[in-house]
Amino acid sequence: MDDDGPGVGDGSGAREAGDQPLLDLLDALVNDRGPTGAAEALGVNYRTVSRCQRSRRVTQRMRQVLQEFRDAQDAGNDGPGAGVNHVVEDGAGESQHDLVAALERENRELRETVEAQAEELEALRRKVSESGQRHHQPDEDDAVDSCQSQSGEWRPPRRGHGSPDAGVVTLEEQPGEALAFGPAAPLVAEWRGVRSVGLVSGIRVDRAVSAVRRWELEVEMLRDFQLTLPPDTEPPDESRRKDQVRWREEALAEARRELGRAKRARLLRRILTLGLWRR
Repeated sequence: MDDDGPGVGDGSGAREAGDQPLLDLLDALVNDRGPTGAAEALGVNYRTVSRCQRSRRVTQRMRQVLQEFRDAQDAGNDGPGAGVNHVVEDGAGESQHDLVAALERENRELRETVEAQAEELEALRRKVSESGQRHHQPDEDDAVDSCQSQSGEWRPPRRGHGSPDAGVVTLEEQPGEALAFGPAAPLVAEWRGVRSVGLVSGIRVDRAVSAVRRWELEVEMLRDFQLTLPPDTEPPDESRRKDQVRWREEALAEARRELGRAKRARLLRRILTLGLWRR
């Protein structure tokens, strides 16, 4: 265990007044390498480093190791502490500047990701819409079995229960979905895609983004388009549908909180690794 007891004897006040350069050196070393890295460079326990920073008092042991470290730096030593001098000279202002720059880069990347996802979604919706118009023309039965309610809101056809014609969504695409699901067909296609990403992605932020979008889509499909989602194979009654919407809205709120936590954790990793960690 490190000897970190306070210095004793006359003249301790004078020593404390002259310890500020040593404290500056310690701060710079911690900023550059973290408490553990600074402790390794100085050859002391990391608790000793943290205690010295908090109390702003240099013990006899810390005074000795800091002076030896400084002397080695002044002599041009390329040992474990090499590369810390520029941190001492730049000071805390440079560290704050780096942090602000990292936050700005993160915000730009998030905006670019959102814009790219919006473009991909719009392209997917156009593709599904064009495919449905090209391959699934309505016949007389479709005209008789209208997908419109008296209020003008779209509702799925109710002909064959347990099939796309009854508004039942399955994990795999079924024939006739574009016509059966109507304006909800692009949402169904996107839902399958984001569900697959959430199952296989090893990146926490990607999983969180997929979870948020999945719950958004499920709420919209259940509430606005009256579709039936797995594991159900028959349309639920109104009371059960409301329960399904409610718990998915709760899951959506939790997924959004997890996305915020994942983004903050990723930003912290990037800052601590000087941008080397990109996931």
